[in-house]
Amino acid sequence: MDLIRVKGKTEPVTIYELIGRAGEPSVYGEPEDLEKRLAAFRQARELYTQRQWEAAQRAFETILAKWDGDGPSRTYWKRCQEYLFDEPPSAWDGVFTMTHK
Repeated sequence: MDLIRVKGKTEPVTIYELIGRAGEPSVYGEPEDLEKRLAAFRQARELYTQRQWEAAQRAFETILAKWDGDGPSRTYWKRCQEYLFDEPPSAWDGVFTMTHK
């Protein structure tokens, strides 16, 4: 779901979200609905990692319009908003760096 670098560390940490067992209903709905949601998130995140902030933000907005409680999409939407005004350095590796604990 995400790669973050915590304050004071150089190596990124992978963040996962538990969503349930494959092929079974979960708190996110039926398997077909969940797969659509995950596919939309993957596409939006790909735009994000390509530094396409406006397109990524629109993609996350689309997810939030259908699933308004999607916390990861809301987090990425906010990051896109921040990066539209204050872009990360050109050598940015796609990892979000936490500035406080």
